[in-house]
Amino acid sequence: MSGRSLAYLSSIAVKEVKGLSGKRGSDLADAGVETVADLLLHAPRRYIDRSTQVALKEVPVGEEVTVIGTVQKVSSRRVKGRMVIVDAEISDGTASLHSVWFNQAFRARQLSQGAEVALSGKVERFRGRLQMKSPVVDVLRSTTESLITGRIVPIHPGVGAASPGYLRRAIHNALGRSRPIEDPLPIDMRERLDLTERDQAIGTVHFPESMVDLAPARRRLVFDEFFRLQVALALNKARNEENEIGVAHDLDGLLVDRFVNGLPYELTGAQRRSIGEIRKDLSAGHPMHRLLHGEVGSGKTVVAVATLLTGVQGGFQGAVMAPTEVLAEQHFLSIGDLIVSAGMAPGLEAGRSAAVSLFDNVKDEDDDPDRPQIRIGLLTGNSAEVNFRGRGETTRQELLAWVEAGEIDLLIGTHALIQDGVHFAKLGVAVVDEQHRFGVHPRVGLRSEERRVGKECESRGPR
Repeated sequence: MSGRSLAYLSSIAVKEVKGLSGKRGSDLADAGVETVADLLLHAPRRYIDRSTQVALKEVPVGEEVTVIGTVQKVSSRRVKGRMVIVDAEISDGTASLHSVWFNQAFRARQLSQGAEVALSGKVERFRGRLQMKSPVVDVLRSTTESLITGRIVPIHPGVGAASPGYLRRAIHNALGRSRPIEDPLPIDMRERLDLTERDQAIGTVHFPESMVDLAPARRRLVFDEFFRLQVALALNKARNEENEIGVAHDLDGLLVDRFVNGLPYELTGAQRRSIGEIRKDLSAGHPMHRLLHGEVGSGKTVVAVATLLTGVQGGFQGAVMAPTEVLAEQHFLSIGDLIVSAGMAPGLEAGRSAAVSLFDNVKDEDDDPDRPQIRIGLLTGNSAEVNFRGRGETTRQELLAWVEAGEIDLLIGTHALIQDGVHFAKLGVAVVDEQHRFGVHPRVGLRSEERRVGKECESRGPR
């Protein structure tokens, strides 16, 4: 091959590469390395710098080092009935080193006499000779394998019958037949982002001339991985916008402005920008999917509440799903606090003396007919609470009835939100906290409820 794109190399099975036919190729394919492109992106897990190799006789005692030598002999014995001890002696011509492994019987099969190996561990002196206990082992060269010496040696993750040595030779062969590898990024984009060419990056990450060259090579491959992910997400978003029906939320309501203006602090520029971008998406007639990322304490909750209120001011309900009951209760309290700060909390129907509540500091503004009152509910496997009654005064049945009747504006909870018996009157916005801790089905459950509302809005025509 003269010069190929990764798309083309993705069409060639890995078993076509010399050295990877038969079981080796099958093991790689089973592990997800199915094509030549997959093989070229199978990056080494570490490197051994043989360009400045230290002789065994010069290794520092008491320090963690990597030493290279040839296996002189290997033995295995069983002690105390069960424990297996494997001993090996390696030499590099200047000195010998004794290695011992406990209950790792496979080392006797891994370390054949004459194999060249790299051992990583702490060097000790025992009975007058160098020793390593349970070192990490990489077989660099067996009696049938070859290795380029005097350079940085890549240690690729072995897969089944495809050992690091076989992978190193196979990748070297695949690179030689594939290069130059085409770069899909235009030159001006690479220069603007200070990115190495793809061909150079792939070649360097496998066979670097120096350790300094690795950082820019890895940076380019990491960029490519994120870029592919972003392109896939963008295409998926475009398909959703074209095919799926969503709710076109009203941005003219006053709830969001009243909430933001009622906070005891000013929003940051990043918070305002995030709220603006999210609300713009919510106003479109297609489903919105956004990932809000930020450090602890960066104000993600405020952005989430503004998002939820965008739906509420148009007559819809909002939902917040958290992975644990503790986190759901924290959200119930913190969101309730924000609603109180903005002067948008309802009074306690049961009377303020009936129970101690976080919301007891609500000002007596019931004579203001224009004051919004955001009713919040908490639903978990063990709790049913609302922000307009004292703690423990609401039953699960009451809360479910209010949700179904549309009398709860924001419902916060765990997986309980998508269990049988929970029916939203008009769910318009859902926030999933720490979504990576949920499986697919919980998120799909909320999305299907939103789709139902979107279809109902479409059937009624423009509002």
